[in-house]
Order: sequence, then structure tokens, then C-alpha cells
Amino acid sequence: MANESDSSSELPEVLVAEYRKAPPDEPEAPLLGPRDRVIASKPSNAPIEEETAALLARLTRELDARRTIETGMAAGHSAVAVASVHAGRGEGIHTCIDPYQTAQWKSAGLDLADKAGVREYITLIEEPSELALPALAADGTRVDLAFVDGLHLFDHALIDFFYMDRMLEEGGVIVFHDTWMPAIQKAVGYVVSNRAYERIEGRTAEVERETNLAALRKTGTDDRDWFFDRPFDEALYDPPGQSPSDRGRPRHEVESLE
Repeated sequence: MANESDSSSELPEVLVAEYRKAPPDEPEAPLLGPRDRVIASKPSNAPIEEETAALLARLTRELDARRTIETGMAAGHSAVAVASVHAGRGEGIHTCIDPYQTAQWKSAGLDLADKAGVREYITLIEEPSELALPALAADGTRVDLAFVDGLHLFDHALIDFFYMDRMLEEGGVIVFHDTWMPAIQKAVGYVVSNRAYERIEGRTAEVERETNLAALRKTGTDDRDWFFDRPFDEALYDPPGQSPSDRGRPRHEVESLE
């Protein structure tokens, strides 16, 4: 992955400044539930790591992606990273699906987009993704890059993928965030084993675990027989030398048994 200086070169100054701020004594997002406590547990106190934001910006640029989408806008780091690429070339739209942007995040993502000067390149849909994505697919929406970072339950992550796949162009890329979570690991394992997707840039399950994201390229249309089923490995991410009870905990909270 890129080092800190390389990551910074992919991102707008406003977003880089967010990552350079000292962590606050109290999390910036209101602690309203388990999801928010997980966010607060991360070392950077940021929902999206700088390396993840930089990868999304780089993929948007390299794929010449003009139609991008994500579930889970939250603090807006990923949205601003992608929308800034659209703004730089004066074309493109990034669709964010987040039913909690106003109610729970107090419009933090929209505020950051305003500060970065990229608000006009973002469309926000404040509905649950299991309702918003089918409607977009039914309307014939097409996308070049998708980011799965909404509700982190296996079935919801897979539903996000299912409808994003219907909209994603062949050759496009879908990125899953929070691969430290067993539910996301299962979703990625299913997609790699059962659908026409491949890991980009020679990335492996080990790399995905260490970087907290998986990036998969769509290599073809879905032409499976109606009875197709292939087992998939749900344990690719279990770190060697660590207790099984640590599975699903943020990696910086897990101590090696060695």
C-alpha cells in the first residue's frame, strides 16, 4: 500500500487535514450504539482509514469512473475522496446511501463535502440501502466503482453487493470495507468463490486483513446455472497465533499469543 506521503497525494487538502488532526478526547461522532463504539475504538478515530480513502481516489481516477456509489456516508471521508476526483475533471457523480446522515451523523459528511468544495458532485439518498439500491437498479442506473460500507451484517453486506453488482459495469471494481469483521469476511469469501470477480493487484486475504479492505474487479456477467453453489472459506482471515475468541475484534485490540 502507499505510504503516508503517497496517500496524501491522492487526497484533497481538506481531507488530509482531517487525518492530521490530533484524536479528540471524545469521539466526534455521537456514541449512539455498538456501531459508533467500534468506530471510536479505531486508532485514528476515523471511520475510514487514510489508505482506504487514497485507494478509492486512485481507483476512481485510474478507472476513469464517472458513476460511483457507496453505502454508509458517515463522516464523509470516502465520499469526499471520490467526489474530489470528479470535481478535478469537472464531471461525475457520487451517490451516497445513508439513512443516518442527518439523524445520527448530524450531516457531518455533507459538511465535509461543503468544506472540500465537492458538494455538487454528491447525491445523498437517506434511505436504507436494501430499499434504495433495488430502486436505482430498476431505474437502469450504471456505476463504475462501488464501495460497501453500510450495515455490517452478512446478509445486508451481501444485499448491498447483489444490487451493486447489477449496476456495476464489467471491468468495474467493488470495494468492501472493515474486513476485520467476520460478516464482511464471509461476504468477500462468497463473492470471490461464487461470482465473476477477482482480487485486484494481486491482493490476498492476508493483505485484506492487514489493510481492512478488499477490492474486487468484475470480470464477467453472472451466467451461473440456477442450481450453482460453491463452498467458500469463511476462515481465511483468522490470524495465526491468535485465540479464536479474538475473531471479529479490531486488529489493534488483539494481542498475539506468541
